[in-house]
Amino acid sequence: MFMLLEDRIVRSSEPFDLLTGREREIVELALLGSENKCIAYDLGLSDSTVRVLMRRAAIKLGVRTRRELLAKMRANPTAARLRSV
Repeated sequence: MFMLLEDRIVRSSEPFDLLTGREREIVELALLGSENKCIAYDLGLSDSTVRVLMRRAAIKLGVRTRRELLAKMRANPTAARLRSV
């Protein structure tokens, strides 16, 4: 899989490897059922920062919505690895 990431092309067999640590952390909390405002509060971030990070994760994984992002994470075995790291 080839993805354009910050003006460079990145090859990755697992698109989940493209997520930053903070993106993974936020997606993991969302998988646990937390809303963006709760995630923001827990991590000491603004709600808009959480929205931006969720959007970046969605773009990297080729989905458009939060719901699609979380469904893709649940459906992929790599997502389980993220939760255990």
